[in-house]
Amino acid sequence: MQVKAYTTRVGSGPFPTELLGKTGDLLRASGMEFGTTTGRPRRCGWLDIVALKYCCQINGFSSLNLTKLDVLTGLKEIKLGISYYTNDGNTVQSFPADLDLLEQIKVREKQFIRREKKTEETGYHVLLSCVYRCNFINI
Repeated sequence: MQVKAYTTRVGSGPFPTELLGKTGDLLRASGMEFGTTTGRPRRCGWLDIVALKYCCQINGFSSLNLTKLDVLTGLKEIKLGISYYTNDGNTVQSFPADLDLLEQIKVREKQFIRREKKTEETGYHVLLSCVYRCNFINI
């Protein structure tokens, strides 16, 4: 399965890891996330591990091909959405089938700060480092 190194969505509706601001704009511009026909901007957010695991489970995928890693180049921090929780702090165990719940959930994020190096790290190296340090991404 091919997966972007970040999450995008077209149209309205719940988007738990959506980035509303400078970082989302940067992902959109760097990733050229605009509709081919309409030019409409796509909504962008951090990679949503909960949604990704669910997608892999229901479709029987056993491997991933991460694309658009170069879009992450230059970001000082990268976050991954690692779990969902409700307003009262209860963890949501899997991707919710209830649209109302999906609209209300919060996301627990794992943040990775890019270590400064003399050579420029690419988005590929940064995300691989994140994935390597997260043993919870066993899909």
